[in-house]
Parts: sequence; structure tokens; C-alpha cells
Amino acid sequence: MPLPIVANSAGTPVPLERALAAGGEGVVYTLRGEPAFVAKVYRRPPDARKVEKLRWMVEQPAERLTAVAAWPTGLLFAPDGATLVGFVMPRLVGFEPIQHLYNPAQRLRYFPRATWAFLVAAARNAAAAFDELHQAGALVGDVNQSNVRVSGQALVRLIDCDSFQVTVNGHPHLCEVGVAHYTPPELQGRSLAGLVRTFNHDRFGLAVVLFQLLFLGRHPYAGVYQGRGDLAFEDAIAQYRFAYGPHAGAVQMAPPPFTPTFDDLPPALLDLAARAFERGSEAERRPSAAEWYAALTTLAGELATCNADAGHQFWQGAAGCPWCRIAARGPDYFLGVGDPSFVFAPDEPRLRELLHRLRQVESLGPSPLELARPRLATMPTPLPPGVDDHFRPVGILLVSCLVGGLLVLAGCFSTTLLVAGLVATVGSAVALYFVVTRSVWYREYLRRRTAWEAAEQEMDAARTGYLAQVDQAQRQRAGLVRKARDALDRCRTLPRDYAAEVAGLSDRLRELAERAYLTQFILADATIPKIGEGRKQTLASYNVLTAADVDPAVLATIKGFGKALIGYLTAWRQQCLAEFTFDANQKVPEADQRAVAMKFRRQQQALFAEAELALDALRAAATAEAGLAAGADAARETLARWHQARIDWELFLATYPAMRRSTK
Repeated sequence: MPLPIVANSAGTPVPLERALAAGGEGVVYTLRGEPAFVAKVYRRPPDARKVEKLRWMVEQPAERLTAVAAWPTGLLFAPDGATLVGFVMPRLVGFEPIQHLYNPAQRLRYFPRATWAFLVAAARNAAAAFDELHQAGALVGDVNQSNVRVSGQALVRLIDCDSFQVTVNGHPHLCEVGVAHYTPPELQGRSLAGLVRTFNHDRFGLAVVLFQLLFLGRHPYAGVYQGRGDLAFEDAIAQYRFAYGPHAGAVQMAPPPFTPTFDDLPPALLDLAARAFERGSEAERRPSAAEWYAALTTLAGELATCNADAGHQFWQGAAGCPWCRIAARGPDYFLGVGDPSFVFAPDEPRLRELLHRLRQVESLGPSPLELARPRLATMPTPLPPGVDDHFRPVGILLVSCLVGGLLVLAGCFSTTLLVAGLVATVGSAVALYFVVTRSVWYREYLRRRTAWEAAEQEMDAARTGYLAQVDQAQRQRAGLVRKARDALDRCRTLPRDYAAEVAGLSDRLRELAERAYLTQFILADATIPKIGEGRKQTLASYNVLTAADVDPAVLATIKGFGKALIGYLTAWRQQCLAEFTFDANQKVPEADQRAVAMKFRRQQQALFAEAELALDALRAAATAEAGLAAGADAARETLARWHQARIDWELFLATYPAMRRSTK
């Protein structure tokens, strides 16, 4: 087919070279001698309104707009010089549809080295592109997964610019088409013909694109519906059933499995997402592109790299690496991104360092918390002088009491003897009381007995207080040492277990080869009966992305997928598999070897982390033990006082055996 003959606005011929792409509206050609530009030539000359729109677009400042979009930079005319037939625009080389980045299966094909930091950068650049466009007074209108393009440097460009909505001389030039899952709730089910879009409408489409980049292809409304019956995807959007926000339960939604949460992102992003997707967003509340750009710029500066996998990057304010958390029970979205090798090698230097630290802890000897017995006194406190001085008067008074008692008995024969006996007995008893209670012996008896009883009580308190803390700390120390030892011993067994699992891959060679073959067939690109864009979004939220992911058992757990839909998907999988041939001599796919290697790297890092925590806890425990030194000193003093009071009391009882019998 001969190439069209076209000229620029000055009448100079523009040499077309070859057709690059074709659509229903026109054909895109390369330009001879102009590799940075292409020409779009319409199949039929556009009407007057389209001409007015294109003239306005080329009159805009080109430098800023061509930096973010394939913006028209010049008009093309038929040989008559009057009929507009197309326009010139920048050529995009190395740019892919944005879904090739946010869809995990397609990302492995088109952006195999992209980390989450790369997706954050692409999201920020997408926000910048929309902001530049909106500042120029234009709207994308038909935001979708194909007209936002991204490069290997995370640069973003918008295409199909001649379909954008612009206003020229007060007259809007409309964009009257749209893709349902980028169309805001208030427009769901409505005809877009004659509709004047607003910036708030465009901001919804932008928010969906950004959400899909941050959440690895998940759509904000593609969650788990917890109500009765099935919920059409378009209805979920129309009813503002945002599946990820704090109010998801109130709209009977929950996030799908194997998905990061807003706890993994800064709170500012949750606030922006709620404003974009929850009810009330239709009232001009959706965040502007500039707001998204600012929040994503902040996020890009707050990223951390996972210790277990250099390919896992995440917000440093998260509780831990979300990709490791998901990979522990589901897919590894960034498998091999940080380390493309597919062999597990134990980290011997770190293992030796941790074992050395553990041996240092174990060789510390007795814990400083142990209540070492102080040097106890071996001699009791001597009895004071004069302790026995009261015995002579006590003996005399006892004799007097005995004589008085005899006189009382004799009082049966004489009243005089009775009175004399009573006086002698009472007087002697009173005198005896005063002599005993005021004696050195009695005061020493009370002092030693009171000291012994007080020391016993103090010692009991020490046993139930400080010594209980000592016992608990010693048990904790032993438990932490055991925990660290078990983790490091388990590290020693990892190479053996890894070798066994790698050897097992050979036994599954056909199964692995079949799965590797099926991963080439992307569900998003497939034409399957009854599986439209809405259901594809739902499947993607459950990580069903390729023919390899089509498992009837898994599909049966997804609400809304009954036997008929599962049958269509299974038939598609079998159709994809029809041309598969197995070569028994082929090697185990590197992806499967890498998956096993990463599994054991994570296990090793988790065990190292467990040992580190135990050793850090032991260090903290040592600090706490040092803080108990004062308590140890007090306890030793208590023991010394108790022992001294005990031998003092024992001396007294040994000196006066009768007191021993009276105190039993």
C-alpha cells in the first residue's frame, strides 16, 4: 500500500517511512530522518471540531507536555494544504503499557529487575504526568491500563492525546469512551456520550492506576465480598465498596489474600486512598495529582531493604517486610529481583560470629544474680555483764513465796498465820515480778528474741521477693540461651535440607516444565467465555494471573466462581497446554531452583534474626541484672543479720535451757 503524502503547516512535505501501528481511527508512521517523532494519519479527515481541538493542542507549550505525553507538536495536511489529515508527536521507544508493570506475571517478562521501589517511582511519575496535563487544562478522560506507558527507567508517558478532553474558546471537546474499572462510581452505568468530564473524574482513574502499582495489580474494589450472592465488579465500584480501607467491613468487603495492607504504607497514603475511593469522593474530594506526587515522593525517601532478600523493598515504618510475610504462605512477588542466583549458600561468617557471641554468654559462669553467701559471723554476741545478778534475789523471793504459801496453809488453824502468809506471798510475788522484768537477763531475752523474730520475717520477705526475681531471671537466661542455641543448630542443618529439596526437583521435572510453559499465557490478555475484565480483576486479586495459576481447588474458594466459570478457565488452561512438549533431558527451570534457594535464604535469615533477638535479650537481661546489684547487697545484709540473730538467740537458749523448753 502506498504511503500517504502529507505536508506540515508550511507546506513542506513530511516523508513517511513505514507503518508502525494501526487502529480504527488511523495509522502511525515513522518519519524518515526524524527517529524521535512519528506521524498519526487519520483514515478519514477529522471534522471541524477535531481540527479545532488539534490546533489548540499544538499551540500549547510543547516542552513540558511532551515530557509526559505523546502530545501533538505539529499538524499534517493533505497535498492541497487545506485539509488536516493528522499530526506529528514524540515517538515512545521502550515504553510498555502500565499493566505490564503492575501485573506480577507480566512484570517478570517485561520488567524482571523491577523492585517495589521501582513501582513507587513509576507511581510518582504517573502522578507528575497527570499533574502536568491537568495544569494545561486537559483531561485524559479515558484513563485505562493501555494509555499510560512506563519505561525501564520508571518514566511515564500518556498516549492517545488526541482523545483527551480539552476546552477551546469555552467549548469542551469531549472524550466519550471509557473502561469500566477506571470509571468513577458516579459514572458507572451511565452513557458517556455528551458527558463533560471533570478533574475529579480523571483523579479517580489516576488513583486506580497508582493503587494498582502500589498493590501489585490489585484493584481497590476487587476484594472479598462478604454479603449474600454474587457482586458484579461494576456494582462494587458503583456502591463504593472499597475493599482495603478501615471502613471495608461496613460495606461488606475484605482485602483478598496475599496482599499488602495499609499498615505497610504511610498513613498519608491511606488518607488519600480513602478520599479517592470511599463514598463522598464524588463531591470533588479526590486527591489531586499534585497531592499524590507529594505523598509518593515522601514514600520514595522512606524505603528500606529487607535483610532476608535484597529484592524486597518496603516502607521503613512498616512492622516488617510485607513481601516476606506474603511469601511465607503465598507467592513471592519479587523472586530473584535482588539476587538472580539460584543457589543457596550458608552464611558461615555470620553463623560463626553468632556462635562466638553465644559461647561468650554461656562461658560467663555463675550469674551475678546468684545470692552468694556472705562471710557469716561464727561467734554469737556475748551475754552482757550482770546477766545473772538477779538470780540471788530471785531465789530469796522464791523462798519467801514458798514460806508465805506454807503460812497460808497453816492459816486453817490461825487467822493471824493466814494473813501473814498472804502478805508474804503477794509481797514476794510482786517483788519477784519487778526484779525479773527489770533485770539485765530479761532485757537481753527480749532483745534477742525480738531480733530473731524480726530477722526471720525479713528473711522470708527476701526469699519471696528478691530471691524470686533471681530465680526468674536465671530461668529466663537459660531459656534465651537455649533459644539462641536451637536457632543456630537449625542453621547448621539447612544445607542438608536444601540439598534434599533441590534433589527432589528432578523428580518433579515434568510438572515444573509444564508450569513454566503455562506461565507464558497471561490471563489479562486471554479471551475466555464469561471471563470479562471484572472477573479478571477478581482473579488477579487472588493471584490467578496466568494459565499456570488456574487450579480448580483454588478457584472454588473464590466467591462467584462456580462450576461453569471454573470449567471455562480449566478449558482455557488445557487449550494453552495443547502444544506443550516435554523434554526429559531438560534441566530444572531456574525459576524453581531460585524459589527453593530463596526459601532457604529466608529460613536462614529468620533463624539468624531469632538468634539475634535472643542474644540482644540476654544483653538487656545483663543490664537488668546489674540493676539488681543493690538488691543483692541488701539481701546479703539480710542474710547476715538473720544469721547473727539466730546464733545470738541460740546462745541464749543454750545458756538457759529452760527457756528453750518454754519457747517450744
